[in-house]
Amino acid sequence: SNVSNTIVSSTKESTYAVGGLVGYRNAYNVRSCGVTNVTVTGPGSQQGGLAGIMSGGQLSSSFVQDSTINGKSNIGGYAGSQTAGTIIYNTVTRSLVNATDSYAGGLVGFFGNTESSHGSARQNYVTDTDVRAHTFVGGLIGGLKYPLVTYSYISQSLFEGSVENILFKN
Repeated sequence: SNVSNTIVSSTKESTYAVGGLVGYRNAYNVRSCGVTNVTVTGPGSQQGGLAGIMSGGQLSSSFVQDSTINGKSNIGGYAGSQTAGTIIYNTVTRSLVNATDSYAGGLVGFFGNTESSHGSARQNYVTDTDVRAHTFVGGLIGGLKYPLVTYSYISQSLFEGSVENILFKN
């Protein structure tokens, strides 16, 4: 499935879980999906190019390109928040990820939840993407709690805000 040339918007600050493909994904596998030239915007939290919130399952071999994701906090190129599951073999390119408050990541705004709900991100790429937030900005992940991140790459990207670590802030 692919989504192109679309605007996904919310006007309520209490709205959360807004995504270019799905707002909330729980324990389902998503494979080979793409989002191109999509704008996801609103005053709330947990907004992402593909999903607002992902909980469990696997997101693989998908892409977000030439897109803009805006919101208050937990804003990511793929997902605003990921509580469990695996993100593998994905690419975010030529996009803007902008949190007006905190937790912005090229891949995921905030990743993790509890020790019992482990997640992982492997072999993901963020290229030519601007990531902005007031605090907690990461090229891959804005905030990280418990998951494993391996073999993931960032290139030709710009980070603005309180950047503690180019990969993630924990």
